Amino acid sequence: KDVNDMSPEFITPNETAVPENIPMNTVVLAVKAVDRDEGRNSYIEYALSPDPAVAGMFSLGPVDGLLRVAGRLDREIRANYTLEVRAKDRGEPPRATKTNIFIRVLDENDNSPVFDPKQYSASVP
Repeated sequence: KDVNDMSPEFITPNETAVPENIPMNTVVLAVKAVDRDEGRNSYIEYALSPDPAVAGMFSLGPVDGLLRVAGRLDREIRANYTLEVRAKDRGEPPRATKTNIFIRVLDENDNSPVFDPKQYSASVP
């Protein structure tokens, strides 16, 4: 029987960039960790650590590790996000590892120009 003596290790990049106004439920990153234990001790579950500053903006599949957009991203409101992701194995006792994922929101030309003042006058000689 395998002893649960290895913690999960993240093997994916910890940074990505996404365009603002990306459709909800779009996958922005596939988070992946590996555990060198065997059997049940190597099965990994993923979770986002609770953070009120990013609540509702992203979701993470507990089994597949797919990080998805869950809210409306707007570069003019917020340019980047830092998410703390946890990978936990199913051993007894379970072992866990955390990492930070940095998400940069890319600007799109989504604001119409505004003229100030609203009226202009000109004369032609």
